[in-house]
This record gives sequence, C-alpha cells and structure tokens, in this order.
Amino acid sequence: MKRFLPGPAMGERFQPEAKKITSCLVYPCKKQTWESLKKRGMLYHRASLNAGRRSVNLVLTAIPMNAELEEIVQILARAVS
Repeated sequence: MKRFLPGPAMGERFQPEAKKITSCLVYPCKKQTWESLKKRGMLYHRASLNAGRRSVNLVLTAIPMNAELEEIVQILARAVS
C-alpha cells in the first residue's frame, strides 16, 4: 500500500523529519463576526506542543468569504510567524 505524504507549503522543500511544523486551521465566518474578532484582537489563536523532538505550532483563525485578500494574507502571515 502506498503511503500518502502531504506536499510542502509554497516555496518550501518537503522535510519528513522537520524540527518545526506549523498547521493552520481556518474556518469561514460572516464579515461582521470577523470585524468583531479583529476589534477585540482575537483574529487568531496559537498553541504549541512538542511531539518527540518536533515542535508543532497550531493556529486557529476565521476568514470571511468576502474579505479583502491582501488584509487576510497580512493577518495570516502575522499568525504563523
């Protein structure tokens, strides 16, 4: 049986034994919900845990489906850095 390995993020080489892994869960929301989260500084939440010698970083965020792409990209970049 062939095992599926997910591909690398854009611009990155696949490293099956990477020391640091970042995963982002994004869920859709209404524009007014997103604006409320933004106003309260709660657009994303982060968590970190260790799995053996790896560091796993998790990001949870919401994005309105009718949002301005440039603003969303800037916020996601902040969330994962």
